[in-house]
Amino acid sequence: MRYPSEAEALYLLRKYRLFKEIVEHSKNVAEIAMKIAEDIRANGHEVDLKLLKSAALLHDIGKWKYNRQRGGTEIHEYESGRLLRELGWPEFADICESHVGVNKAEAEKLGFPEPHDTMPKSLEAKIIYIADKIRPGSESLQEIIETFKRSKKLKERYWSRCPGFMESSIRSVTKIWHELEKMGMRI
Repeated sequence: MRYPSEAEALYLLRKYRLFKEIVEHSKNVAEIAMKIAEDIRANGHEVDLKLLKSAALLHDIGKWKYNRQRGGTEIHEYESGRLLRELGWPEFADICESHVGVNKAEAEKLGFPEPHDTMPKSLEAKIIYIADKIRPGSESLQEIIETFKRSKKLKERYWSRCPGFMESSIRSVTKIWHELEKMGMRI
């Protein structure tokens, strides 16, 4: 699979002029993802670290489209995948697109122009999915779930537009969290 190097990923973040806070978030997700990958590799599992780092850096690149519409990022994961496919990295796009994780029915309700399942499938996609949910003060599974439940931003972007999506997201994050824990993740 061909995908952008770390240097290319950083170049793309600059080229598409993502807000500083999005770039910082992406770098943080990459750092957390690499820590999770180190834990999993230490437990004998294979993780493509170069792929993981580049995908973590670019998972939110679709927010470029909303740079002038603060808050209008509810389908940014779709836009991330669309842009990366357009740039010639289709398999890589699937990994970046899956960081929110929606099934086809949810994608339809959320207004994806081409609704499809974006649940994380590869190990690298699952690591990024979890790394994207971890914030200072919400580093445990229970804290992530509590953040989901009380977040006004998530309510506006997702929960209110797609009934049942919060519960589905909690089930998904719980399942993937436990799967990664069994592989050696020690957050």
